[in-house]
Amino acid sequence: MVPLFDFLRKKGKVKIDIPTYSTEVNGNKLKNADDMNVTGDAGSSESSLTAQANINENSREITIPDAVALLRSQGEIKVKDLVEGLMPIKLSVEKLLKNTEKIADDLEKENIKVEEPRFESIVENSRRTIVSSLRKESTSEIISISTLEDVMKFDARLDSIVNRFGALSGSHSRVLNAFVKKYASKLQSESSTFTNLSRKCKSKITEYQKFKGSLTNTEALLTSLSEQVNLIKNARNAADNIGSEIKVLRDKTDVHVNELRHLESTEEYIEILAIENESRKLENEEQEIRRQTIDLFGHVNRAITKYSYGLPVKKDLFIKLQTMANEPWKIFYHGDLLLHERASNGRTHSPVYRTPEEQNNDDQTNEFFQYLSILHELYSSTEKGKIDLKDSEKVSYYLKQILEVLPGFNSRLEAIHARKHILKEQRDGSPMLQKITMIKDDIEVDKMSISEKKKKLGLLESELSDRQGELQTLASQSQTELCNLIGQHFEIMF
Repeated sequence: MVPLFDFLRKKGKVKIDIPTYSTEVNGNKLKNADDMNVTGDAGSSESSLTAQANINENSREITIPDAVALLRSQGEIKVKDLVEGLMPIKLSVEKLLKNTEKIADDLEKENIKVEEPRFESIVENSRRTIVSSLRKESTSEIISISTLEDVMKFDARLDSIVNRFGALSGSHSRVLNAFVKKYASKLQSESSTFTNLSRKCKSKITEYQKFKGSLTNTEALLTSLSEQVNLIKNARNAADNIGSEIKVLRDKTDVHVNELRHLESTEEYIEILAIENESRKLENEEQEIRRQTIDLFGHVNRAITKYSYGLPVKKDLFIKLQTMANEPWKIFYHGDLLLHERASNGRTHSPVYRTPEEQNNDDQTNEFFQYLSILHELYSSTEKGKIDLKDSEKVSYYLKQILEVLPGFNSRLEAIHARKHILKEQRDGSPMLQKITMIKDDIEVDKMSISEKKKKLGLLESELSDRQGELQTLASQSQTELCNLIGQHFEIMF
């Protein structure tokens, strides 16, 4: 009778003696918080001993580069701690593998009794497979562990061993339990022990990786802090430069203002002021004549409109009537062509009048008398009742008044224009006025530049304020993380 295969048999336990070991690295442990301070720069590759040696007693201030150097030295210490922490596990693995080799030898020599011949080949195949696998694992050298890369290779090798023993105890457990139960128990114990060692190995690696993640995050915070410090420094430099530029412009403006005051205190400038005052008075007088002309024609608009009924739109008479109705002050001025020509030459921006000399050169003056002729005809038609108006007497009164004052207005405007022309030539011919104009233009340009730079400075100051807030947040976070990793509170200096 073939014995039943034991699927539910409880696995045996093997007590593994894992030797204790020191967590010191070359006899050096991380010292007390009050013994720590770091100096140096981030670019240096300080060893843990060098980093520790740079710690000054009773100092809690540290620069960003020194903090980075300290973190890196702590990272090196943690790797060494991890390596030493895995040494007992490595020794236990090696011991187990030697034991595995003995199990393979014993199993190979074991005289397995098989009651039924039909099971002999199955048993022998299982034995050969198990022996071959055990010897392969036991004779494979376990690499020495000194670096983090070695640690990861050791962990992978341990995983491979666990998987191999798991496969052996699983696929061949029926045969072993049926014919050589003591070896089944041994393999199960070996597999369980390797599994436990693997778990301990992974636990230590996980602990290190957690530390490494915190260290990497803290380094990233310090990097961001350093970048923020540089950005603030650059912004401050830019603000200082703008402040210097504003001061230079203000000094330059003060020089121009003083120069302007000096020029404006001279007799020549007083004469120029007198010219400008006279020009303003003439301009005001001209505007007053225009206003009075508009007021007078406002009383006769209806008569002008009715008088224009039936006239062709493009006819000269119709155009002149429209001018008197809408812009009566234009009857004193020259044609638009000459107006634009004079304006483009910079002669004046006010309406252009003909001087007596210019009036003799063309028939432009006759145009004013043409307007007077039209007004006479309009007055006559109103008097004779040819134009149907409710208040014809009132209109006639204003038409008569217009005819009486227009020649005087025209003569006065000609005189005003002639005098303004002379004053303008006197004014434009003054070198001092040109210099004063240039100085005023320079002052205006500098003031605009100062205003723009003040706006830019305001934006920079606002940016600096925001960055200062971000800097304090980053510094606080960095100090907290550094304290968590190192075990001491440092004040980061920047």
